[in-house]
Amino acid sequence: MHSYSTKGAIRYQKLSIKLSTLIKTNEKQKQSSITFVLLKHLINPHTFLNFIFLNKFKFQKNEVPKEVLLHEEIHAKQRHSLDILFIELMQIVFWFQPFIWLFECRIKLNHEFLADQAVIDAGFKPATYQNTLLNYSSHQDYGLANAIDYSSIKKRF
Repeated sequence: MHSYSTKGAIRYQKLSIKLSTLIKTNEKQKQSSITFVLLKHLINPHTFLNFIFLNKFKFQKNEVPKEVLLHEEIHAKQRHSLDILFIELMQIVFWFQPFIWLFECRIKLNHEFLADQAVIDAGFKPATYQNTLLNYSSHQDYGLANAIDYSSIKKRF
């Protein structure tokens, strides 16, 4: 196995452990098929499988906008994390293939378009939704999770 492939596998494993630890060590609230993982530190909402990671204080005070919650629920319901897991595994196996990295970016961007469209289809006004996304943009790195980030927002606008 090539050293780059080994690094990819280690990165994948570290991210998996990090997300598993967050799920196990924090308070959870189950609603239907979604589980909200309530974190003490400030964090922008993000999704992995059927888990939505949120700041506990903001969630309990209903300070997370409904459209942001819906956006994250769409990621969970449409199982976008499975696509991300698959492409991450493909990057480990096909580390030498340059297009695999482009596929990952395109898949993640497509997921964002799908979630955005679902939010707009639910009746939220596009301009209001865009402002909300800008307020929630971040540069956090949870590579296996779907998170709102500034670079994808620019492309989506």
